Amino acid sequence: SSLTQEEKQAVRAEATGGRLKLLYVAPETLNTEAFQGFLGRLQVSLLAVDEAHCVSQWGHDFRPDYLEVARLRERLPSVPLVALTATADPLTRKEVLGRLGLSSAQVFASSFDRPNIKYEIALKDSGREQLLSFLREEGLVICATIAFGMGIDKPDVRFVAHLDLPKSVEGYYQETGRAGRDGLPASAFLLYGLGEMVQLRQLIQQGEGGEEFKRLQQQKLTQMLGLCEGVACRRQMVLAYFGESHPGACGNCDNCLEGVKTHDGTVVAQKALSAVARTGGRFGAGHLIDVLLARETEKTERNQHQGLSVWGIGKDLDERKWSSVYRQLVAGGFLDVDAEAYGALTLNEKSWQVLRKQQEVRLREDPPPSTRSRSRNGSGKPAAPALSGEEAQAFEALRSLRKRVADEQGLTPFVMRK
Repeated sequence: SSLTQEEKQAVRAEATGGRLKLLYVAPETLNTEAFQGFLGRLQVSLLAVDEAHCVSQWGHDFRPDYLEVARLRERLPSVPLVALTATADPLTRKEVLGRLGLSSAQVFASSFDRPNIKYEIALKDSGREQLLSFLREEGLVICATIAFGMGIDKPDVRFVAHLDLPKSVEGYYQETGRAGRDGLPASAFLLYGLGEMVQLRQLIQQGEGGEEFKRLQQQKLTQMLGLCEGVACRRQMVLAYFGESHPGACGNCDNCLEGVKTHDGTVVAQKALSAVARTGGRFGAGHLIDVLLARETEKTERNQHQGLSVWGIGKDLDERKWSSVYRQLVAGGFLDVDAEAYGALTLNEKSWQVLRKQQEVRLREDPPPSTRSRSRNGSGKPAAPALSGEEAQAFEALRSLRKRVADEQGLTPFVMRK
């Protein structure tokens, strides 16, 4: 798309003349009349489909234009084809093979494990301050959308931080994979909260696509929330999603390093669900918490909720803890989000099982925001102590020397050891 018309004509001439070894084509171009005519004049020896997960509607990044690749395969049935992707779960891989006519082809799958990346997922409290606390290493910081990394293979990215919740584990895996491509220690840091969970549910339900597609996207979001709220090793959970096992805990994620405490939250969950039931399933978590804490607001007065049996039954917990309860109930599938009712929380079959005392609910204990600080660096080791004035000057001098020597040798500074 960045080529001028003259440059495109020159490329076509090189290709038809047999002087090109490799031709890159965007999927959006494949079905154009001009390209179809051009294709008929080429001697194609191999079709290579990059980001092949985009062919699958089960994939996290489905693009309808990629379906043209399958039609291209029909037009050139005798030409060998290879499909490449780094983020496809078993269901996505199966559909890609089917759509591209590769059902009998040999599949080469390497491990999804990235042992050099330290995973950390935390609750969003004050995103900017939490991110600044996380960024202890020096160097350039790039703020970007999820499109960052397309066509970029920068090996020495030391961390990737998400300030918003990804829509799927595949998306999270692909985006965190920008870090540590050189194999050295790197960190992946994610912040999430109840508001984002509700908002993403709404966006999916109100978005384009049929009901089956939306159901699938909701399922992928649920699996991503399971990764956030899970108490097991993060690496084990990521690998399990892609159909791969990990022998034991990794020892290099926040759950392994810090541990997660859980408790029986069945009674608390019943109170939270009862508030949803008594208010008719028409309100979001904020209003429900007001009811549980007996807060007299314009909305509670207008809806006459002071007279409900659930009014004030949650005064034993503060607002933050009730927000955590509702977040975990949504993530655990005990509550649904009504996209057409501005994110109202509604009951489902799992909700009623809890209310009927047919199912126990385990809740994780969130760390207090005031005491949560980042005491470890990307390798999981304690952060370095503060330097004195003279030590700081010596450190800066050594860092400048390292930078100069690295530049002279065409290397990045972090690889310089002595």
